[in-house]
Amino acid sequence: MQERFLSSSRGDQETKLRPREMYPGLGLQSNRSFANAHLTEDSDTTIQHWAIYKSRYEDWQSYFGLEATLAVYSHPDISLNQTTSAIVWVVYGQGGPADQFNAIHVGWTVNPQLYADTRARFFTFWTADGFQNKGCYDLRCEGFHLLNGAVIAPGDVIDPVSTGKGTTSDITFRIFKDETSGDWWLYYGQEDNNISPVGYFPKTLFGGLAESSTGIDFGGYVDFEKGGVGPPMGNGRYPGEDDAAYFKGVQYISRHGEGYLPTQLRDYVNNKDCYQVGNFDFGKFYYGGPSGCTN
Repeated sequence: MQERFLSSSRGDQETKLRPREMYPGLGLQSNRSFANAHLTEDSDTTIQHWAIYKSRYEDWQSYFGLEATLAVYSHPDISLNQTTSAIVWVVYGQGGPADQFNAIHVGWTVNPQLYADTRARFFTFWTADGFQNKGCYDLRCEGFHLLNGAVIAPGDVIDPVSTGKGTTSDITFRIFKDETSGDWWLYYGQEDNNISPVGYFPKTLFGGLAESSTGIDFGGYVDFEKGGVGPPMGNGRYPGEDDAAYFKGVQYISRHGEGYLPTQLRDYVNNKDCYQVGNFDFGKFYYGGPSGCTN
């Protein structure tokens, strides 16, 4: 398949990263790595909440990819200063020097400030220097190589989406490090269709992530301005309620491209009064919570 390399052909210019373009959810905060953001308090202006599963972070542990199927929802009532997402984070260097932190983020998001609408978007993000200068969302800078004929491009609208009334629309994607080239490839499919290649992040973009990842996390994320209220996470229902949002078919990808069920995961929820994550059972879990959170 022929490669199509894009940076500004969709009208986007390569610019120095502004805070909102650094990490889906960091909002107007100062630069901060994903690993540190898990452990820090909210900024003066933004509240953040996670309901996710985290992999083991060990010096000797290496990860090479993940595949998952996610239910997707749009949120027409979300406000300009709210973001809601379901994300896979592929990271390297958490806990180390900030400028050596590498990450790739993939998932769906409703982010009116970034996309100027309230539709669900398939998005990617990458950084090679801890959210300082190297990296961007989607195709907004040189980095991700999009293939000609790809079924979707990062930043595109996902259609159809789930209705929340028993009709569910899923997407499946795989992000993995190719054993031969060393590049991080992205595959995508919808409604149980076979996944197909979208493109890749060249290994030359990264430092440590050029060799492997030291952590892969996944789940729900929201942010909103202090003084406001939180948006729905997932489809606005808690795990255990009918038709709650989910990840399913979750499997790590080995160095040789083989799938295997994650083990030794730990859940991370920083405000269970607002958002929750259910048990991880055979590659599936439910997550989410309603709008209205104020802390």
